[in-house]
Amino acid sequence: MADASSEGTDKNDTKEALVTRQSQDAVSAVSSMMREHQKAVFSLAYARLRNAHDAEDVTQDVFVEAFRQIRKLKDARHVLPWLFRVTSCRCKDHVRKVIRREKREADFAWMRSLNPLDDPTLEEQRRDALVKAVDGLPEKFRVVVMLKHFARLSYDDISKMTGLSKTTIDGRLRTAKKRLRKTLSAIGEEAD
Repeated sequence: MADASSEGTDKNDTKEALVTRQSQDAVSAVSSMMREHQKAVFSLAYARLRNAHDAEDVTQDVFVEAFRQIRKLKDARHVLPWLFRVTSCRCKDHVRKVIRREKREADFAWMRSLNPLDDPTLEEQRRDALVKAVDGLPEKFRVVVMLKHFARLSYDDISKMTGLSKTTIDGRLRTAKKRLRKTLSAIGEEAD
């Protein structure tokens, strides 16, 4: 009977040792990956985000994801392309988060900048109508409008982030402005 319990303990010890060894191997693999590819990941993130602090945050997120997914990365040839895909996704996520935050901040700044002599109710209605109109645009138009007018990015930066040509960006902005004018004029006619 003592042999059976010691055998169970040995199995548990073996499982714990295996888990410990696998964890150490994963940490070692990610550490090695970081030493080898951290500069490349940071460079890509910086090129997309144009902000060193944000690029550092994204780089850290990428290697945290690498640690989580390390067992799926079997072939060393696929590590760098995988890191670049994850970096691109994390940059897009970061930009979306920044756009949402800056949109909220722009809305608050706009409200603070209102002239107290103006009718605040009318100005608030105009702002709400504009926000609803922008939100009502199809995503491909809404993204470029938000990047250009809320995030105040250049065509070059928008092109780098979205992969769109400057001509496509310009076309989408013109189409979005036409749609916004049409939507806002329809809202104005309803109010009259």
